[in-house]
Amino acid sequence: MSQLKSSNATVMGVSTDTVDSHKKFVEKERLNFSLLADTDKKMTTDYGVLGPSGYANRVTFVINGAGIIQEIDRAVNGQFNRTGTTLTTRHGTNLALLLTNWKAAVGQPVPNFSVAGIDGRTISLQPAGKKASVVFFLSAKSGASIAYRDRIRELALDPAYKEVAFLGLYSNRDESIAAVKSESELQKFGFPITRDDGNKLADHFGATVTPAAWVINSTGIAVYSGAIDDNSDPARATTHYLKDAIDAALAAKPVAIPRRRRMVRRSRRCR
Repeated sequence: MSQLKSSNATVMGVSTDTVDSHKKFVEKERLNFSLLADTDKKMTTDYGVLGPSGYANRVTFVINGAGIIQEIDRAVNGQFNRTGTTLTTRHGTNLALLLTNWKAAVGQPVPNFSVAGIDGRTISLQPAGKKASVVFFLSAKSGASIAYRDRIRELALDPAYKEVAFLGLYSNRDESIAAVKSESELQKFGFPITRDDGNKLADHFGATVTPAAWVINSTGIAVYSGAIDDNSDPARATTHYLKDAIDAALAAKPVAIPRRRRMVRRSRRCR
């Protein structure tokens, strides 16, 4: 809470329970933030989080000073961990990161950011039910990125990785949303792709070349950054860095090669 308040954030909880129920809950748990009683379920409905049971699903919205929804974290439940009788969550850390100019680094947490897909739907980095996430920085024009299209598609569609969330980001300034939509329709990667407007996420991840990949494990920690494999010619590739990193993340094991940079020219994204 101190981290959130240092970012000048106000925290509110909302549920469909009654005011009296909330008062008892606040006293019992000694909560240090306000609870709102949405007994008529209007707010819960307006935010699209009313579950079939009539109660609010656990979803967190980050709203900026202009009243615009900046982030949506739909994987709140997946951020809890129980050790014996102790229940902990990384959700607070995740929110605090979202409110800062965070920089991705191997071994450090990456916030569960959200982006608007080219179809208008909200895409989360770590959707509920997934055990790992992969972020690709791609280009529809870069020869190197084009050379990896088939390998990326094959990896994402492999049934062995059905518990992995893949996300493709196009950050180059000379690639329009129309070009990205066309790329999505043509390539059929099997995972959401979108344009990284203003290359904001590219800056967060320090991405300057395409293709490049990051792997985030089930606890939100970045465990790999860099190349997909060791050769743009698939027939000559011998070390599959990305695949090995995903396998390690799914098995909750250390990644043997956590970083592997490609020596290619910088991509033409905004500075």
